[in-house]
Amino acid sequence: MKKRLAGLAALLLLAGCFPPEWGANAILHPWRKPLTQKPRRPYQNLSFRGEGGILLKGWLIRSPAPRRGLLVYLHGIGDNRGSGLGLSERLVPQGWDLLLYDSRAQGESEGEACTYGYFEKGDLSKALDAVGAGSAVLFGSSLGASVALQAASVEPRVRGVIAQSAFSDLKTVARERAPFFASRSDVEKALALAEAAGHFPVGEASPQQAAPKVRVPVLLLHGASGSWTHWIRNILPLSAEFRVLVPDTPGFGDSATPPEPHTADGLAELVASGLDAVVPAPTALDVAGFSFGGIIGGLVAARLRRRIRTLVVLGAGGMALGRAPTRPLVRIPPLTP
Repeated sequence: MKKRLAGLAALLLLAGCFPPEWGANAILHPWRKPLTQKPRRPYQNLSFRGEGGILLKGWLIRSPAPRRGLLVYLHGIGDNRGSGLGLSERLVPQGWDLLLYDSRAQGESEGEACTYGYFEKGDLSKALDAVGAGSAVLFGSSLGASVALQAASVEPRVRGVIAQSAFSDLKTVARERAPFFASRSDVEKALALAEAAGHFPVGEASPQQAAPKVRVPVLLLHGASGSWTHWIRNILPLSAEFRVLVPDTPGFGDSATPPEPHTADGLAELVASGLDAVVPAPTALDVAGFSFGGIIGGLVAARLRRRIRTLVVLGAGGMALGRAPTRPLVRIPPLTP
């Protein structure tokens, strides 16, 4: 069977043909990763109805410590709520209740189609209703990050967002991740089929469109061995809607070298102090950090606390998340005369 599939793939490659139906199926129907983990802490099984009445399943883990708030974990594509269990070991003892649920069409939840935030943002509101939440902070990874950003633009109970590796919009990510032998026309046809079969406008599955609805200053933090120019392609688009702050981290680029010891905590303290001077309290802030900048951004958010509206983390370590699911590779044998 594998040889037949490999041969078919090779023929399609040679013919320059990519059936749009395959593309639409890949967009709408992510792999359902089986749920193989359970929380080690006491938890409550949770079932609730999302947008359109589909049944979504999750867990609620209550903190035994003095309560600081509710954190909602939103997983990535082809994943499930189990990948967020590392957060329970770090944050639940610190007073955070943790809500984790499987997104529609993934894990143990119902649903036939993933809509990349279009219906999922409504599912998030239903999840908050299910636990009687008056406010929440969202922690999303990949697809979950994109859902979190879209939900934050319409759900007033969202007080903060930590978004790790979000996409800009569905159309762009579909074009960028399409097989190299799929033409632009193939991708557009696949998106049109997905729109019809999934019953949602693919152009509105867009964190980028949602961003202007949150009007607060934005801080961009570059990675190690870099400078503010890491963000050169982002500054002008963001400046159309936000006040954008793009510093060289102390000791990088044109910024002066800070006194020793050179630690992440020390750099974060300098950045937080600078923000207090440039954007005085109580003005809210959005923060985005890439790689090492994501670590600094998290430490800055810990210092500024309620002033941080959104924290977007791109490719940073130390997030206590499980490994993303991977599918086995299929080898395509070389063609012989």
